[in-house]
Amino acid sequence: MDNYYLNLRSIPVRKHFEKKGGLDYLSWAKAWDMLKRNYPNAEYWVVRDETNNNCNYFTNSNSGWVTVVVSVEHIEHSIDLAIMDHRNKAIAKNEITSVDVMNTIQRALTKAVAMHGLGIIAWTGEKDYISDQKFEEVLASKDYNKAVNIYNNYNLNSEQKELIKKQFKKAKNE
Repeated sequence: MDNYYLNLRSIPVRKHFEKKGGLDYLSWAKAWDMLKRNYPNAEYWVVRDETNNNCNYFTNSNSGWVTVVVSVEHIEHSIDLAIMDHRNKAIAKNEITSVDVMNTIQRALTKAVAMHGLGIIAWTGEKDYISDQKFEEVLASKDYNKAVNIYNNYNLNSEQKELIKKQFKKAKNE
């Protein structure tokens, strides 16, 4: 049986990362698009606070949070995420806006997708992995720019790094 987590984890996402506040992140739209392309039956939903007019977020005496659930292959992962400002500081309960809630829902969606494997490297700090076939294709292409992309964005073993250095050092100098 296929391991859906490993399938999603093996999808190269680093090239889709954006930077915000010095941190790498995968946008919710990219995460959802890549997930649905691979698992069209995947679903997500926002858990609502039934005790507070079915509101799409929860509060306590200080601040608030959202809960998002993503289901892939009948496996559900939920994420609770504090409603935060652009500096990642919790927003006081009486200052929460609908925009703050929607932005937090999108961040929680991306994190819940990552719990299924897609984009989790944003939190683990790893680089993407490359298949042997794709690596060989890059070597065969003799495309310097592709080689630089692979070298910088993929988790290569020492032998692969040396092969790229050897082959493309010449190409750069020519």
